[in-house]
Amino acid sequence: MSGYVYYITGSLIFVAVLNSGECLASPWKLRRERFALRFLLCLAAQFVFAFPVTLGYYAAAEHIVSAVAVNAVAVLTYVLMFAVSLAAIYFCYDMPFRECVLSGVAGYAAQHICYNIYGLANYGDHMLMAVYKLGMVSGFILTSLIQLAISAVVLVIVRLFLPPGVNAGGVGKADVTLLAAGTLLVVLVANAVLSIFRAESAPLAALSSVLLICCCVFILFLRSDMLERRRLSRELGAIDSLRAKELRHYEQLRSNMELVNVKCHDIRHYIDSARSGVDLDELKRLADIYDSEMKTGNETLDIILSEYRIYCSSHEIIFTALADGKALGFMSVADICSLFGNILENAVEACEHVSDPQKRVVSLNVRNVAGQISVSEDNYFAGELRFSGGMPLSSKGDPDRHGFGVKSIKMIVEKYGGTMDCRVTGDLFSLGCMIPVPVWKRSKDQG
Repeated sequence: MSGYVYYITGSLIFVAVLNSGECLASPWKLRRERFALRFLLCLAAQFVFAFPVTLGYYAAAEHIVSAVAVNAVAVLTYVLMFAVSLAAIYFCYDMPFRECVLSGVAGYAAQHICYNIYGLANYGDHMLMAVYKLGMVSGFILTSLIQLAISAVVLVIVRLFLPPGVNAGGVGKADVTLLAAGTLLVVLVANAVLSIFRAESAPLAALSSVLLICCCVFILFLRSDMLERRRLSRELGAIDSLRAKELRHYEQLRSNMELVNVKCHDIRHYIDSARSGVDLDELKRLADIYDSEMKTGNETLDIILSEYRIYCSSHEIIFTALADGKALGFMSVADICSLFGNILENAVEACEHVSDPQKRVVSLNVRNVAGQISVSEDNYFAGELRFSGGMPLSSKGDPDRHGFGVKSIKMIVEKYGGTMDCRVTGDLFSLGCMIPVPVWKRSKDQG
């Protein structure tokens, strides 16, 4: 068989494995319409493109004496094919080019791992010599199938341990550029340099393959860490935004509550002096609802509980709260607002979907137990409650707030060194938090 057939076949396998790796590293939900057709067209176009550039590489390898020059041509050849694959990602996925580069980096690193594992399997060319005893054509086909089989196994493993990133658009240009440059430096330049020396001995070739595999694995983990840090940064920003909004709501609510209390006081005096013309019992009931502010010993908690007590009363939800607000004195106003606001918001929202009047109940208990603040909340719910990572998933349709309420609760509890636990018994949801009281707070209370 002619030498150029080996070169072209190698390029076709390279394109197939590279595109498969890039596809696995790209978010499924960002695929464009008619993705399968787009992907097949791009793959076919890359196969066609691989022919002339590979023939140029083959001609250089046959006629250029300098190994350095031949490797330089090889680097240029694979850079061109990689660049075309990035354009293919952009054509198949609805995401910014920066994210396409991140997918391309993962795909190329995975492909290079496959390439070097095949090199290790063929240590000292023993596998090739054994296979080609079957005949040139049969041996050529079998070695190609072995490469594809190794690549398939490696790609599956990469996909299991390094799932595709999402929301990578916020990763800085400098980070993406540095990661892409580092990847090309490893898979092309370093590989080209090492190939000059590893031809001298099989052990050196095996050592260089192991080294390159380790570098590519590091690149994959570095990319995943970059995406994870960006995801956490986005979540933290969203939670901070929610907490700021909750604090503004609390300040407005406190102002309104003071005004309502004054008006209720005036209405009560009016009721005492009125004799006819109005439904005094109904008016007094309404006044009692708005004037019955919760008294827990913590003004912030009082206002939050009073708000939900009023809301539950008007929505036929039974709300009971037994709280020692004085024990929360070590927590900031913002943290109290966010913690109890999110707990009660989730509970009330769940109860609103319950049809049984006897189960439209929200119960909250806050107490100091042996130097620990125990927060327990129970409510019934309708339908199915899904969990992820030990936390219930939000049922809201707004993706920007999906699950952030529960994450905010957990983050605040852990901020004070506490723990949070959620459990379901039938159709009853229970949330429990244990927060240690700081030593200075306990000493102050005892003094």
